[in-house]
Parts: sequence; structure tokens; C-alpha cells
Amino acid sequence: QPATTLRAGAVVLLGLLRDRGYLHWGLELNPVMAAQARDAGHAVLEGSLEDEAPPAGLPSPFSLVLMNHVIEHLRRPDLALRRIHGWLRPGGSLLLETPMSPDYRNIDHLYYFSAAALELLLTATGFTPVAWMDYVDDNYGHHNIACRAVRGA
Repeated sequence: QPATTLRAGAVVLLGLLRDRGYLHWGLELNPVMAAQARDAGHAVLEGSLEDEAPPAGLPSPFSLVLMNHVIEHLRRPDLALRRIHGWLRPGGSLLLETPMSPDYRNIDHLYYFSAAALELLLTATGFTPVAWMDYVDDNYGHHNIACRAVRGA
């Protein structure tokens, strides 16, 4: 079953997918991080969710998409979620994690989502949220929210 992570520089996530038997792919915007992931033996394409066309060689449909600390960086998170919806098979899962509270030292975060706002966005883009978790990250002290959402038909 194919799966992808949309921040492939997080090599640990790719390793977890591989270790659990997924045919795993990564999509990474940063060419240095993409090369490091490829050097670690992972299939990684360079590109962005915000590119007009999907990267050549993307083997969708996926059964799982991991979106770990990506959505807050996107200019149009709604378009990105619609794109992911098209990459997932019906019933496939999106695992999304993002900070809930502003970190004023991190100037490349364009959005912060409450659980209610994220639920509205996911529902508007064809997903059904099925599980939620929020926690404070021990490394950075960020208050994060994670959601598992399932693609509707």
C-alpha cells in the first residue's frame, strides 16, 4: 500500500513507513533535505504541494499521506488539501500535525489553526476528521494539534 510524507526531510517518518511495510514516497521542497533522504535510501521527489502539477513519478493513489508541520507554511492550505484529496484513494487517511499557537520567532508560519478551524477546512476539502490529539512539544514548547482525517468518496 503506497504512502507518502510531505516533508521528506523528516527521514525518520520515511523510515517508519518503510518499517511498517508501506511503499513509501516523500515530497520535499528543500533540495538538500531531499538529497539527504535519498542518500538514506528513500524515494523522494522534489517539489511543493503548491506546484500547479503533481511531481512526475508520484505513484498515487495513496492509502496514507503524512503532513507533519507543513500546512502552516502554505499560502493556500485549502488548495493543498484538495490536491491531497485527489492523491488519496477513497477511505485513505491523512495524518496532519500543526502548531496551534503562534511562535513569533518562526516567521515562515503563515497560519495557525484551532481545532474548530482545522475541522472546517478539512470538511470543506472532502475529509472527515476521525481522531484528534493535542500536546505540547517537549523540544520547542509548541502547543500542537494532530488529526487523522479520512478521504470521502
